Amino acid sequence: QLHRVDEPGMPPGQRLSGAALIAAMPEMLRPLLPGVWRTAEALTGQAGDALLAGDMALLARVAHTVRGMAANYAMPEWAACAAALECSARYADRDTASDALAWLRAALSALSVLLGQSGQPNQPSQPGQSGQSGQSDQSS
Repeated sequence: QLHRVDEPGMPPGQRLSGAALIAAMPEMLRPLLPGVWRTAEALTGQAGDALLAGDMALLARVAHTVRGMAANYAMPEWAACAAALECSARYADRDTASDALAWLRAALSALSVLLGQSGQPNQPSQPGQSGQSGQSDQSS
C-alpha cells in the first residue's frame, strides 16, 4: 500500500494531496507550514541518509521525531506513515522502511506543491523562492 505512492504510472486521482494532508490542521497553525515543510525536508533527508547507511537506530529516532512533529501539527496520515517508518526501522525491515520513506517524500512533495501554488497567509515568500520577485509595490 505505501510503496504505490511513488509509482509514476498511478492515476492522478490516487496521488497525494497537500490539502488532504493538512485538512485536520487548525487554521491558526497554517501560517507555520513553510517552517514545518523545511523541518520535514531536513528530517526526510536525514532519514534517507540513515537508511542508505543502514543505521536503523538513527532512522528510528528520526522517524520518531517526524511522527511527533506531524502529530503536533494535526497531520495524522503523515504521523501514521512516520510511525510505520519508525516501526520498520526498529525491526530492521529495510524494504518496508524504504516504502514508508517514499511515502514521506511524496507527502513532502505534495505539501511543497500546495505551498508553491497558494502560499500561506502572512508569508511574504514561498519556500525556495525568496528574493525572486523584484516587484515590491509598496510605494506610498
